[in-house]
Amino acid sequence: MEAPRWLACLCRHGLFTITFRRVHFAYFIAGTLLGSGLLWAIEDLAWLDAYFLATSCMTQTGLSTVNFAALNTGSQVLCWLLILLGSYTLLLLLPLLIRLHRYRKAYHGRGKTQILRAGSRLFPAQLWNQEIYQDVVEYEAVVLLINIIVGYFFFFQIVPWALFWIYTSNYGPAEGILNRYGVSAFWFASFHSVAAFNNSGMSLFADSLVPWAADLFVLLVTCVSIVGGQTLIPVFLRLIIRSFRVFATNKSPFDYLLDHGRNVTTHLFPARETLVLAYMWISIQAVEFVCFVAFDWHRLGDTNNGQKLLNGFFQAVSTRTAGFSTVDFGLLSHTILLLYLIFMYISSYPIAITVRQTAAVEEERMHQKSKTRHYFQRTLRTLLFRDISLLYFSWFAISAAEQSHLDDDGHFDLFKILFEIISAYGTVGLSVGYPNTTTSFSARWSPFSQLVLCVVMLSGRHRGLPRSIDTSFKSGTRSERHNMDLVRRGRSRLSPGLIGGDDFVISVPRLRRAASYQSRPKDCFKD
Repeated sequence: MEAPRWLACLCRHGLFTITFRRVHFAYFIAGTLLGSGLLWAIEDLAWLDAYFLATSCMTQTGLSTVNFAALNTGSQVLCWLLILLGSYTLLLLLPLLIRLHRYRKAYHGRGKTQILRAGSRLFPAQLWNQEIYQDVVEYEAVVLLINIIVGYFFFFQIVPWALFWIYTSNYGPAEGILNRYGVSAFWFASFHSVAAFNNSGMSLFADSLVPWAADLFVLLVTCVSIVGGQTLIPVFLRLIIRSFRVFATNKSPFDYLLDHGRNVTTHLFPARETLVLAYMWISIQAVEFVCFVAFDWHRLGDTNNGQKLLNGFFQAVSTRTAGFSTVDFGLLSHTILLLYLIFMYISSYPIAITVRQTAAVEEERMHQKSKTRHYFQRTLRTLLFRDISLLYFSWFAISAAEQSHLDDDGHFDLFKILFEIISAYGTVGLSVGYPNTTTSFSARWSPFSQLVLCVVMLSGRHRGLPRSIDTSFKSGTRSERHNMDLVRRGRSRLSPGLIGGDDFVISVPRLRRAASYQSRPKDCFKD
């Protein structure tokens, strides 16, 4: 019996193809549904409020239609777990673990498991050919990166946790803040270290971090956790690899990650792109800080100048991705709110564009720079069209659903709705709020509008991922994919000075000269 024609057509167009992006999306949908069910069972919440909160926690957004600080400890612990399950850093491990499994399976099937155990300490000529040597180096690089990311994940949460706990347990003013809000030092340290590193924006205080607006230590540690958890992950990973390489005896996996890290993971870029990313981050923070001081300096009341500078710096760091606030957003000027809206909208662009651009470079290393720039422009146009389309239709749908509020409630306007939507799409969590409430502005919306915002949060959480499987998600051994990439490129720092085939050994310079002729690369190795 043949399948229906329409079903065969859908299959041919890849509708039922399993991709990393679709698996990632399914993971979040399952997690939010399970989390909302547990929240609904634990807490006296409407199911929609529970689903909205679960989606906000797992997507690292931070918006809430309920007073999060008033939830019982069990609900807060569950939200804490959802934040961890949706962690950007933690989910970087999934493709690496899949690739590690495929390597071990492929070599076990060939009866060459001992090669992976021996590692690249073997001289290349001792192996069957250079392809296997490259597989071994990449395998070691994958194992090394998994260890680094796991250590990175725990270090950036355990160290701030210890610092927060020690500080709030021994410093009088900090103890006073916690006692006033009825929060223990241990739970504050545990929750806030995770929320800051994962850029969640959730807080145990109804007014976010406003109680800590004058506390230099808490805000600076929070800033480091924020940038380490998302914005500067590629920068920190590259710095860690370069630092560890100095003390390593086997430098091949370190060199591979530094030269070809984009083959292994989406967030390990070449040196130039990493430096550009760092410069972009510094520039954006500088613009936000200068504008905050220029336009809203007088709006912070009687606070001293040092606290104003501290709050301006903290909001510059937090606004793009984290969503914590140390000032009342209802007091800020429309100019600063518009600036924050723009930077929330472009929050993921630096990394998202770099991910796609470096994927194209890895796939087509022989292209000229003009083609790379063309790809950059095409990627930017695609992202802008996709994002603007989704945001416009969401804005239209929510505005139509909230028409009665727009007509009768002076606290509703189109700008506030757009601000909430872009905050959700950027997974930031900042909100202009509603007078005399401790929830996000979206808490006053209809159920339909809140569901639309949940879809926006889920879509925003996935906009930084490649739309198709790129080089870092391709499982299998290197020799099965590009056995000549390193040689053709001629820029690898891999350790071997000779490349061995089955029957002969030739020097690298000679092989590079041979590879320069388009008709000869395949003759340089024997299968």
